[in-house]
Amino acid sequence: MTQRSRLTTREVVLAAFGGVAAAAIGHVLGRSVRLAVGMPMAGSLVAALPRTAVLVVVLARGRAFGVLTLAAVAEGLVSLGMGGLFPLCVAGPLMGGMCADAAWALGRRAAPETAALALAGGALAGARMLAVLLLVAAVGVSMGRGSGAGPAVAAAIVGGNVVLGVLAGLVGGLVARELRRAGVMA
Repeated sequence: MTQRSRLTTREVVLAAFGGVAAAAIGHVLGRSVRLAVGMPMAGSLVAALPRTAVLVVVLARGRAFGVLTLAAVAEGLVSLGMGGLFPLCVAGPLMGGMCADAAWALGRRAAPETAALALAGGALAGARMLAVLLLVAAVGVSMGRGSGAGPAVAAAIVGGNVVLGVLAGLVGGLVARELRRAGVMA
């Protein structure tokens, strides 16, 4: 099977809407939880499942390489417009989108669609958080107290995001299958 080199107009519009939805979920749900709980990365963990599920459904509908990277660009721009911190609100989604597109391209050749979507979801959420944490570390912000707490907390946050991303991939795959069965999605 040959792969197209360009996205269709429909895929571009779908990716843009997915990016806007992901930014809104991150902004409303993520910031609300972070403010309520008072922990810096708590909002990201809570928003990871719904944000990734929306993007996985976009991927399942578009089925093209580059859809999630384009959605990440839209998400980053919208997040900037909503007061997100540059470069965090751009680098995280962009790294996640690129890694998820790569995981999707590799996974769909070797596994059923649901497994490929779960792999893409885990890559999306995990790479996104890893990029953010690496930027936070580069700036010199501490993630924990004492020796060893920072890396352990960072590993737990990235691991939690990967698990939530895989679950979102499975949920997104089920949603896509039901939408196809209902005739809503091709």
